[in-house]
Amino acid sequence: MITNFLKLKTRRKIRQICLETDRVTHSEKNKEPISSIVLHYPGSTTQGHVTRQVRKHKIAINFTSRCLFRCRHCYIWQQQNNYYPLEKETWTKFLDEVKEIYGTNVIIEIGGSGMAEINKNLMPVLKHASSLGFETTYSTNCHLVNNRILLRLLESGLTSLVIGLDFFTDKGHDVQRGVRNSHKHVLKVFDMLKTQRHSTNIIISCIIMKSNLDEIIPLTKWINQQEHITCISFNSLAQPLWTETDPNWHRKYTNLWPEETGKVMELLDELILMKRQGCKIANTSSQLESFKRYFNDPNRFIRGSPCNADELGFQVTAEGELKNCMNKRSLGNLKEISFKELLDSENYSTLSEEISGCTLNCHQIQNCRYTDD
Repeated sequence: MITNFLKLKTRRKIRQICLETDRVTHSEKNKEPISSIVLHYPGSTTQGHVTRQVRKHKIAINFTSRCLFRCRHCYIWQQQNNYYPLEKETWTKFLDEVKEIYGTNVIIEIGGSGMAEINKNLMPVLKHASSLGFETTYSTNCHLVNNRILLRLLESGLTSLVIGLDFFTDKGHDVQRGVRNSHKHVLKVFDMLKTQRHSTNIIISCIIMKSNLDEIIPLTKWINQQEHITCISFNSLAQPLWTETDPNWHRKYTNLWPEETGKVMELLDELILMKRQGCKIANTSSQLESFKRYFNDPNRFIRGSPCNADELGFQVTAEGELKNCMNKRSLGNLKEISFKELLDSENYSTLSEEISGCTLNCHQIQNCRYTDD
């Protein structure tokens, strides 16, 4: 079963061993173990918090492509006729197949542009994923989260609640997100969390970009003092979502791309130091070092080995399209063909070969699918 899938993994491993490439090296003294996820658990101290580092398959599920926000770094809100919710049975069948293939070595990441909270299938699917033994994360901008929704999320077995917060001040955050009082809504959810007893990780997601360079350190220090927040996780700015792939996008979006490279390097050096001093930063020092290489030269591939995005997981769109790379064509639709059949298809083999030869510094490679070489 899924013969092509297994053969492909063997070929890729041989290619990676044989590949001769210019690697960026770091001293063994400062090198940290790398994985696709670093979780800091509630109740830990900033000096000795528990950190688990494991590599798992990540399955990103986008419950809806609709969005109330008008973010400067994402253009999903410009999409038309983009409401095609899948039935609950399609999601649960898919998750059952994932369990059959990968066991419980899986993280289910659910998002939906901050509007998934009003999807009737969200809670049942989260609970089903948890019942299968998967780790689960849910990402939100908090705009539609109230006490009732928050309680249901926490009671679903959710492993991590990921909240987008890019600025320490309300003005900067509201301007970047394109909605007034968006910062205020995040703080309201923080207040709600203080009154809840739960075991869910609360992770703040922050994008490093031109407009917030002066606010990141104050934001990080503030989060480090909040007992109800587990950690902050940084993403390096990538090409705005839902725009046509362009290797030189950073020259076009000058309102987003930080042109003061020296300032970015100083910021990242300070974050690395704070990380090593025990600050609640989820990124490894190696990933933050990779951000430095990226902001110095966004067109130079940050990895020293082939792209491995398809080895680490998949994305499922709100329409049911399965992708092993967000920038490539679909493998097929889950409404029409099973996950196992898609993995054994010629289309999967062809796309995986294309991905292994890609040298684009995309959002997956830099951020959510980052691994050390």
